[in-house]
Amino acid sequence: MHDLKILVVDDEVLIAEDISDILKSFGIRPIKLAHDKETVITLISSFNPEMVLLDIRMENETSGLQLGEVLQMKGIPFIYITSHTNVAMVQKIIKTKPFGYLSKPLKKTDLLANLLMFNENLRAKNNDQLTVKDNGITYLLNTNDIKYIKSDGNYITIYCINDTYVFRKNIESFYDEIDHKTFFKPHRSYIINLSKVRSYTTKEILIDDIEIPVSRLLKNDFLNRMNER
Repeated sequence: MHDLKILVVDDEVLIAEDISDILKSFGIRPIKLAHDKETVITLISSFNPEMVLLDIRMENETSGLQLGEVLQMKGIPFIYITSHTNVAMVQKIIKTKPFGYLSKPLKKTDLLANLLMFNENLRAKNNDQLTVKDNGITYLLNTNDIKYIKSDGNYITIYCINDTYVFRKNIESFYDEIDHKTFFKPHRSYIINLSKVRSYTTKEILIDDIEIPVSRLLKNDFLNRMNER
């Protein structure tokens, strides 16, 4: 979840910064702050957030709801964070179809729970698609095209059926972000797509004509995964 791009929208600067600090404590990066509608509209295009944390009361009582309508039309998920708790306002909130609704004062555990649920929904939705972010660019790779991934220091190379991609990524953190139902890490320097295994022993895996080593400590886990298929 630490690569989730979040835009925090609140016209009270200190509150926005407090929310940003909470997100950072979760390990989330990157984060942008906006304190007015104009900045929000600009950042929607330039920052391209994956989630927006939106206060309802901005310049006036309903300007946050207006922004919610804009986000809804653009297909950007958002969570309201507000002190509004009356029934009439909640009914208006529901019409804009937010992902969630959190009351002020904000509870850290409630925010974390909402973001974890959103992240799981995002993973389920993108099961056949791997999103890789590098140097400000988002790459969308078809999971079924990926054969294996190899680490070289702080870089990884993703070997696909027709293409090869190199990204500045740590293989451990990258493995934490991807679907473990599809991928397995049999060695400190390799991640494999289990569906692409041509043959295997307790010491090595063959994908196409490439031999990939199996760590002694991970051989039983690997065999169990292959037996599950």
